Amino acid sequence: MSHYWKSFSIPEPHEQSLCFFIMSLATPTTILAFALGLSFLSQIWDFTVANSNVLAALATIFIAITSLYVSLRTLSFADKQRRHNEYSLRPLLYITRTHPAQNEKNCHGLHLRNFGTGPAQNVSYEFEFDGVKYQNQDEFYNAFRMKFVKDGWAPEYSNLIGRYFVEALFPNQSERFLWLYPETDVDWPVNHPQNKEDIIESFHDLLKITKVHVKYHTPYQEVISFQFPLPKGEQNGGGKSI
Repeated sequence: MSHYWKSFSIPEPHEQSLCFFIMSLATPTTILAFALGLSFLSQIWDFTVANSNVLAALATIFIAITSLYVSLRTLSFADKQRRHNEYSLRPLLYITRTHPAQNEKNCHGLHLRNFGTGPAQNVSYEFEFDGVKYQNQDEFYNAFRMKFVKDGWAPEYSNLIGRYFVEALFPNQSERFLWLYPETDVDWPVNHPQNKEDIIESFHDLLKITKVHVKYHTPYQEVISFQFPLPKGEQNGGGKSI
């Protein structure tokens, strides 16, 4: 019988585990913290009831902060919407060259095309021809035709070279701005049959030493520029915002 009661005896303090001491301290500590919390909340409530103006001020501050947050979110959304609208109406210009010819009636020259979704406005041109830069369109055009004559062609042959520098382009619109007239548009010189291919080759040789810098405005007055031919390393046309 003594052995039975010994197995259920309470251990001595030095034999009790660490968990027992922690539980012994945690229980009264939790009760005390709960009581203090209730007392603190009660004091806050009494203070708020006695000082209703403080509660009103806190509510005003909370409403002001909330309104400021909503306003900032609205401005952020409006800015994103504005940028979306700009890109949805953004023109994208590039120059294409009609070379080589597919048939004798094909028009040889440079074409400016709008691949974007919005109109391009205030299109302006700068040229670099045979190493010389021209900001004036007439000066460039005269230099181009004079070079054609210096290459051995009679002055009357230079009349085959046309130009029309457009100032605006709508989406999917294409305009030629420097070209060699086909036979369907003008009368070529009477002796042109034996010289036709040479005339075309000479014209394209002049295009090879021609660089064009184009600037244009989007509907949102963003200014974009690009160069033709593209500089080395660039793979796509359309230009960059400046």
